[in-house]
Amino acid sequence: MDQIANLVIDLSIDSAEFRNEVPRIKKLLNDAAGDSERSAARMQRFLDKQTEATRRTSASLEQVTASSTAYSSAVEKSAAASTRLAADVDQTRQRVEALGRKLREEQAQSAAVAAAQDRTSAAFYRQIDSVKQLSGGLQELQRIQAQVRQAKGRGDISQGDYLALVSETARKTRELTDAEALATQKKAQFIRRLKEQTTVQGLSRTELLRVKAAELGVSSAADIYIRKLERTGTATHTLGLKSAAARRELGVLAGELARGNFGALRGSGITLANRAGWIEQLMS
Repeated sequence: MDQIANLVIDLSIDSAEFRNEVPRIKKLLNDAAGDSERSAARMQRFLDKQTEATRRTSASLEQVTASSTAYSSAVEKSAAASTRLAADVDQTRQRVEALGRKLREEQAQSAAVAAAQDRTSAAFYRQIDSVKQLSGGLQELQRIQAQVRQAKGRGDISQGDYLALVSETARKTRELTDAEALATQKKAQFIRRLKEQTTVQGLSRTELLRVKAAELGVSSAADIYIRKLERTGTATHTLGLKSAAARRELGVLAGELARGNFGALRGSGITLANRAGWIEQLMS
């Protein structure tokens, strides 16, 4: 381009010289044109490079923008997830605290129920221990056992206490029964020895009847009839017995008294008085 700018054409030269200068000028023009094309090519390559660079930059910017958008979205999602997680953690904490309060309340209630059940069971044990005699004691134990079943049905005592109280009631029943059986055995042995002693010592028949009445626990009720037998014995010696039948009836009367069969004593006494002739004596 500098050569073209510096090109000066001398118009005063002749045709021959001009023809000689034409190749040089053409070369200069061709060189200038080549330089222009190369410059244009370089410019085009530069523009292409700039365009490519711009495209790459735009693509990079788009990627950065997309990445930034994705990052922002991820951040938003993470923030939302964190918020939900915090809410879930708070709800879980509240549920755990509520469950803890409920467990403590249930434990306190269970402790109160257990204490009440223990007091009820202790009261039943005291009632069972207070039964000392078999006479009326069995009915009392049955009443206590019925109350124990009712308390179990209401939940006032536990299953374990219920089974223990039933077992204790059965044990107490066996204890009273065994004690009563032993006492009865000792009473029988005592009465038997007493009979042996009275036989050896030669006690009278009325005395033996009083011993028998004491054995049966009917001393007061039998005493009136024993006294009648004493008077009857005196009368037999005074008036005499008319027949062997009267003597047999006297034996029947004594046997009924010994057995405690007081209902038959009146009839036997009338029969004895008739057979002994006492009624006739009274009527004469």
